[in-house]
Amino acid sequence: MIGTNIIRTFFSRSGTAVINLVVVIMSARLLGDEGMGMISLLILVVTINALFVGLWGGAGLVYLTPRHPVKNLMIIGYVWSVIASLIVVWVFQYFSLYSSRFGNHVYLLVIINSFASINMYLILGKEKIKAHNIITFLQSLLLLFAIVFQFYIINFVEVAAYLWALYVSFGFVWISSSIVIINTKFGDINKTFKETLKHTFNYSLVLQTGSGVQLFNYRFSYYVIDFFMGTAMLGRFSVAVQVAEGILILGKSFGLVLYSRVSNIENIKEAIRTSIPLLKITAFATLVATIIVLLLPAYLFTYLFGSDFSHIQEILLFLGPGIVFVSATMLFSAFFSGVGMIKINTQGSVVGLISTLLFSIWMIYYFGLVGAAIATSLSYLSSLVYSQYHFKKVSGFGLSLYKVSISDFQQIKLLFKGLFSKK
Repeated sequence: MIGTNIIRTFFSRSGTAVINLVVVIMSARLLGDEGMGMISLLILVVTINALFVGLWGGAGLVYLTPRHPVKNLMIIGYVWSVIASLIVVWVFQYFSLYSSRFGNHVYLLVIINSFASINMYLILGKEKIKAHNIITFLQSLLLLFAIVFQFYIINFVEVAAYLWALYVSFGFVWISSSIVIINTKFGDINKTFKETLKHTFNYSLVLQTGSGVQLFNYRFSYYVIDFFMGTAMLGRFSVAVQVAEGILILGKSFGLVLYSRVSNIENIKEAIRTSIPLLKITAFATLVATIIVLLLPAYLFTYLFGSDFSHIQEILLFLGPGIVFVSATMLFSAFFSGVGMIKINTQGSVVGLISTLLFSIWMIYYFGLVGAAIATSLSYLSSLVYSQYHFKKVSGFGLSLYKVSISDFQQIKLLFKGLFSKK
C-alpha cells in the first residue's frame, strides 16, 4: 500500500511541479522581476498565516485525526483560522509587508486557504492519499487555467491577476476536500471537546514552532534581499528558489506518505524499518536530479524566464547542495513527527535558524544573491546534521544509512510494482 501511495504521490507531485513551473515562466516573462517580487511576498503572507493557523489546525491534524473526533478538530480549526488570519494579515498590512495592490482581498484569501488546508490534513490523517493527490494536482491545473485566461484571453496582465488565480485554486481545494470529508467514515473516538482542544494545542504548538522557525530559515533572506537590493532582485532570487524547490518532488512525496503512514504505526521499530529505505532513495534521487538541473545551459533559463533572470544558473549552483540537504531532512522530519518526537524537528529548525542569522545578512550584503544561496545551503546542512544525529540515537543508523546495496534496488523495484498493485 505504501508503495502505491508513494509512486502515485510522486507522479501527482511531478505533474503539479511541471504546471507550477509553467505558471512561473508565464508570470516571470509577462510581469518581470518586480512583479515576481510582489507575488513572492504575497505567497509569504499566505504561508506565514498558515503557521499561526496551525496552532489549532495545521499539519498536526495528520497525527491527531486517528486519535480525536474529527468534528471537534474541524470546529476548533475553523474558528481559530478566522481569528488568526484576521490578526496576521492586519499586522502585515499595518507594516506594509506586501503590495498595496492586493488590498483587503488578502484577508479572504488566507481564510479560504486555511479552511482548505485543515480539510487536506484531515484527509491525510485518514491516509486518503489518492484523494489528496488528485485535489492537489487539479488545484495547480486550475491555477494555470486562471492565469492563462487572464493573461492571454482577457488581456489582464497585472500582478493582481495572480491573486484572482489563487482565489480559484484555493476555493476549489476547500470545496472538493469538504466533499471528500463528508463522504468519509470516521471512527467513533471517545474524547471530549476539552481534551481535543488541549491535545491539539500542545502537540501543534511544538510542531508549528518548528515549522515557523524552519520557514524563517527558508524565507528570512527574502526580506533581507528586499531591504538591501530591492523587490526586483527579490523577484530574481524567488524564481531561482522555485526552480530549485521543484527538485524536492521526491522529498515532499515520500515525506508526505511517510508521515501519514508512520502516524498510524504504534511500534517504533516498524516505523524505523519503514523510513530507512525511503530516506536513502530520497537522498540519492534528489542528488541525481540536482546534478541534472545544474548541467542545464544558462541560456535556457534566460529563454524561459526572460532577460531579467539571466543569473539563475549561478544562484542554482550554490542552492543545489542545500536542496539535497533539505530533501533528506524532510524524511527525518516526517519520521519524528509521525512517532510523536516533534521536539527534535523544532530543535533542528532552531539550529538552522542560528546558521541563518550568523550568515545571511552579511553574506547578502557583500555577495548579493549568491551570498543568499550560500547562506541558505549552510542553514539546510546544519539542520540535516542535527536530524541525522538524533535519528542515529533512535535507530542506531549513522552515515551507514546512505550506503547503497542490492536490497535498495529491490526496494525501488517493489515501489514501482506498487503503482500497479490493487492491494
